[in-house]
Amino acid sequence: MRCLWIAGTFHPQTTGVPVYVDRLTTALADHAQVAIVTSNGLSRPSDPRVRQYVVPDLTTPHSPREWARAAADLGSVINGYAPDVVHLGSACEAVYRGVVPDRIPTLATVHGNDLTAPWQHTPGVDTRRWVVDGLNACDHLLAVSGHTAALLERWDVRRPTTVVTAGCDLDVFRPRPGTREETRLCYGLPLDRPVVLTVGRLVARKGHLVLAEALATLTEPVHWMVVGRGPETASLLAGLRRLRLTKRVHLVDAVARTELALLYTACDVFALTPEVREMDGLLDSEGFGLVYLEAAACGAPVLASDGAGCREAVVAGGTGLLVDPGDVAAVAAALHRLLADPAQSRQLGEAGCALVHAAGGWPRLARQALEHYRALTPREVALSI
Repeated sequence: MRCLWIAGTFHPQTTGVPVYVDRLTTALADHAQVAIVTSNGLSRPSDPRVRQYVVPDLTTPHSPREWARAAADLGSVINGYAPDVVHLGSACEAVYRGVVPDRIPTLATVHGNDLTAPWQHTPGVDTRRWVVDGLNACDHLLAVSGHTAALLERWDVRRPTTVVTAGCDLDVFRPRPGTREETRLCYGLPLDRPVVLTVGRLVARKGHLVLAEALATLTEPVHWMVVGRGPETASLLAGLRRLRLTKRVHLVDAVARTELALLYTACDVFALTPEVREMDGLLDSEGFGLVYLEAAACGAPVLASDGAGCREAVVAGGTGLLVDPGDVAAVAAALHRLLADPAQSRQLGEAGCALVHAAGGWPRLARQALEHYRALTPREVALSI
């Protein structure tokens, strides 16, 4: 089987959608011929078996003429590669659904903000309308959570949809006994204080300032490590100065996946409490939260928001705790509960680790995707999988 993915944004060394696309296409390459179309100036697939095609301005054409040129280039790739199935990596790529010939089955994975706050933009056209129309022209949709599936219905997308949760790099994200002290020393983290870890882009909805406010109320001398970058960096730094937390916070732009696994192991609690924000017809929310799976896979107890897709990544009271997003007092109380009861935290971390590893990671998700490919393709192609 020949499978062609279309994924305009592709920086798999970060997190979110690019990681999802890169890891899933890598897992699919064990079963099929896989190629991916990306915009120019982006990363290469981490697996050399995944062939890459580059279409300039695929993600953000600056005019309708550039969009038409990108669409024509994409059409040439499709005709040349002759895929048995096309998979759109996010809702944003649905603006090119009309380029795919009707005879080729087409699926799309929808993550959340790619539908409700799409980064695909072409001046002079209603790109959001194109996204919805393109998704409604697909043969099948995969939603990363029940929250995302509900958003599809709310945005009047009526195609058959299956909820398929993300995988996790189980060979990388796993408990690493004996590395806790060395990792803390390497990053300048204290050995004699609890460490709370947060991983996520520094954007307003991620709730970093709420966590900062909560940490400031704790009597425990907690140290906070934040991994991420984004437009809210200056606001977070100002908030830390106002709360007099600067000396207890360690900020890092980004770390490699193996280093991130060490940090998950070295922390006492992983905390990320995003909010849902809606304005000007756009809805900004957490579709699922891959970092929750990564942290749990390393044995860290998780504190997450009881909202959007977060509640589907954490079993409340089983693998972590859920709190109302934006509620400083509730976040502080949950942090205190986890830090004051190491036995309970260890139990939550162990349960989360067992659950994530039992789920099967990206190979499980690849098998689920292949089942949908098989259902949509002619019998002679399906039998070749």
